[in-house]
Amino acid sequence: MTFRTFKRQFTDNNKYGEYEKVPYMNALAHVVEEYVYSDKLDDDYFSYNMTEVIPMFDFMTLVAYFISESHKEFGKSTIVGYIEDLKSQYRLPKRTCVEYPDNNLLVTCASYGLILDLLWTTFIYASAHYLWSKNEEYADTASMIYSVMKAESGLNKMAFLSRPIVKNMDSAKKMMLSYMVRSELRNEHKKESAVEVPVEEASNLLARNAELIQRQEALQSEEPAEEIEWHDKVRLELLLRLLENGGTDMKEVVKVRVAEVMQCVTGLPISTCKNYCTNRDLSIKTHEKEILKLNSKLQAIGISILL
Repeated sequence: MTFRTFKRQFTDNNKYGEYEKVPYMNALAHVVEEYVYSDKLDDDYFSYNMTEVIPMFDFMTLVAYFISESHKEFGKSTIVGYIEDLKSQYRLPKRTCVEYPDNNLLVTCASYGLILDLLWTTFIYASAHYLWSKNEEYADTASMIYSVMKAESGLNKMAFLSRPIVKNMDSAKKMMLSYMVRSELRNEHKKESAVEVPVEEASNLLARNAELIQRQEALQSEEPAEEIEWHDKVRLELLLRLLENGGTDMKEVVKVRVAEVMQCVTGLPISTCKNYCTNRDLSIKTHEKEILKLNSKLQAIGISILL
C-alpha cells in the first residue's frame, strides 16, 4: 500500500512568518498554539489537544497543505482525500503515527481529534481571511470546510454546535484577526524605517497605521458572538412581531399570504409557516435562553420589539 507523504514546510516553530505561500501563517500559528495545543477545545468525549500527538510544526505543515488546496476548484475532493490518507492504518497500535521517510512527513492512523483540528484550523483561517479581505472565495472555502468538518464529526447539528470546538470559533477568529493587524503594523513600520520615505507616501503610511490601530482596538473591544441554536418558533415569532409592527393585522390578513412571506425570509417549509401563523405557541420557559439572548441583540441595535 502506498501512503501519502508531505514535503515538510516547517521543521521548527521559527519560520511561520516567512512562509509566503499562505499569508498570515504566523498569525494562525498563534491561534493554533492557544487552542489546538491546549485543552480549550476538549469536551467530555474527545481530546483535541495535540501536544502529545504531533509536533506543532508538523501540524502546521499539514495545515499549509489543507489551506492551499481548500480554495481550489475541486478543493473539497482534495481535502477529503487528504483526510482518508491521514486515517490510513500503517502499523499497530491504532494511534496517530508521525514519521519522516526521506525527510518528508508521513502521518497515518490519524486520530479523530487531529482530523477535526486540521479542519477547524483551516476554517478559522478562511473565515478570518474573509472578514479581513471580504473576498467571497474565502467565504465559500469556509463554508465548504465547515460542512466537511461537521460530516467528519459524526454528530447531529445540535450536538455539533454544543461542542467547545464550535463554540470557540468566534473567539479564535477574533484572535486571528488581531494578529493579522499586528502583522500589518509591523510590515508598515519596516517600510518606514528601511528607507527615507517621501512626504506623500509617509502620510499614506501614517493613515494606514491609524486605520490598523483602529481595527485592532475594535477587535479587542468586540465580544465574540455566542453560538446558539435558534429554534424555528423563536425565529417565526420574531418575524411575525416585525410584520405586525410594520402594519400587518393578523386578524384581518390572509394567513397563507403571511406564511408565504415567512417562507421567503426563513427558508422554512410553507406548512411550518402556516401552522405557526394559526397557532403561535412560543413557550417562554422552553426557549428562555434563546429569547433572552435574542432580546439583548435586538436592544443592542435599537429595536424596541422584544419577545
